[in-house]
Amino acid sequence: MEQRAKFSCLAGLGLMAAIAAPSLHAAPAGRVLAAAGAPTAVRDGAEIKLSPGVVIEDRDVLSTGPGATLQVRFTDDSIVALRERSQLRIDEYRFEDKGSGAQRAFFSLVKGGFRTLTGLIGRTRHDDYKVSTPTATIGIRGTHFALAECQQNCRAGDGSLAPDGLYGSVLGPASGTNRIAVANAAGETLIGQNQHFYVADSQTGPKFLLEPPGFLLDRLGGVKPSSSAKLAEAGSASRGDITAESRVQTPPPPLAQVSQATIQTPFIATQGVQASGMSAALSVSEQAVQFQPVGSSGLIRGQLVWLTSNDLDLHLRLPGGGHVYYGNTTVTQGGGTFKLDRDNLGGTINVPPNKRIENIASSGTPPAGTYAFYVHNFNGPSVSPVLTVTGDGGVTARTHNVPVLAPRAVSSNYNVIYSPGVAPVYTTTSP
Repeated sequence: MEQRAKFSCLAGLGLMAAIAAPSLHAAPAGRVLAAAGAPTAVRDGAEIKLSPGVVIEDRDVLSTGPGATLQVRFTDDSIVALRERSQLRIDEYRFEDKGSGAQRAFFSLVKGGFRTLTGLIGRTRHDDYKVSTPTATIGIRGTHFALAECQQNCRAGDGSLAPDGLYGSVLGPASGTNRIAVANAAGETLIGQNQHFYVADSQTGPKFLLEPPGFLLDRLGGVKPSSSAKLAEAGSASRGDITAESRVQTPPPPLAQVSQATIQTPFIATQGVQASGMSAALSVSEQAVQFQPVGSSGLIRGQLVWLTSNDLDLHLRLPGGGHVYYGNTTVTQGGGTFKLDRDNLGGTINVPPNKRIENIASSGTPPAGTYAFYVHNFNGPSVSPVLTVTGDGGVTARTHNVPVLAPRAVSSNYNVIYSPGVAPVYTTTSP
């Protein structure tokens, strides 16, 4: 159970000083929002155990061991979530919310990885924020991003060691330009929202990745992240006072491994899939296609069905650039909210007999535009699934036999062109 504590210089000096009071020479930089396992900070050569409410100071070195995670809210309203087996050094932190310009947020990611929702520092003066790693230096333009520095300690989905280097992903959206700048001896590269990258060494520029590696988004023990493990973007607050109770009322949960749940719902066969996982011949239809009774319904909806133990993933690109998938399960755009019902890893039967299903559906009032559904064969042999999409709640729909997807391959975009009060249009475009 997360705890919040009010700190006062007039009361509770005895016990509170032992666990949370800042040292005399340093101004508070932030407080611990959530902690799991046994995270620590090294301050002036002494190790301090971290728990919710404990003050974080400039020059602290934050560490998490096996199974430990940590979330800190800094005085500029930024949030940093440190994953297990990681170390983040606060090289220099200053924030005076008085228009004085005395702002600095310089960090060093020594090892491991973290996610952060950046705050007020660096939004207008980009030189005021940076994260140094052994491979590259990260500058911000205001965003939500993740980094992992791999040193023979990151494993791919198949259990093999990932190449050493820096991996990153700009998650967004957040306040600012939703970009980061990656710089090393090869120069500077801007990385935009929903882009993922890898930097092999300090002399090499970023290489763009189709998808973020699982370990970057806390894929622990082979389980990809769920919304319960995401950073919650707290409501904005204008003050930098860390004692203000207008801060996060429900602090984000720690980054913890989540167990996979299953759905046992009677399956009503309306489309053929062969036992091999290859889809049987179906005619493309726009007439009252029936969805399987799994997942919520919605005006705009996509449903993926397959029979194998592959880990397939359904993705949706929104008209405004949002991306709904296993690492970002809920996105609100305009008056509509778009949600993935669950990340079906493929190793568990969801509905008898042996059908695996994922759904992405809208609620509220979605904005007009093109909604692009596509499928990614995240893990497993070649497979041909079935994808059904609708733009009017199922009155009309289109069922697609997705052509064979090789391991790690991505399908074409199966689009729903939506406009309120007008019949939806269904198209297919190249990935």
